[in-house]
Amino acid sequence: MHDRKKKLDFIRKVLLAFLLGSGPAVRAEVDPAESIRVVCAVAPEGKGNVEAAQAWQRLVKTDAAQLPIILDAMQGANDLAANWLRS
Repeated sequence: MHDRKKKLDFIRKVLLAFLLGSGPAVRAEVDPAESIRVVCAVAPEGKGNVEAAQAWQRLVKTDAAQLPIILDAMQGANDLAANWLRS
């Protein structure tokens, strides 16, 4: 019984280390340029809305250091694209 508890504690620690260690690496790999381009292509009457939603999902995973790039993209963006970028 004592060995089982040790094994479970070890597995918990390994999983916790993995989860904590993988977060920033996943965020760092996301390049916002293509996602921004897709979001900025959204148009009235739902044109490009599905693609913009997918791109937005990628943008929310970017590192906080990319936020100025995302906010700069609002300059010159149409109102729909600006709303996506702002959210």
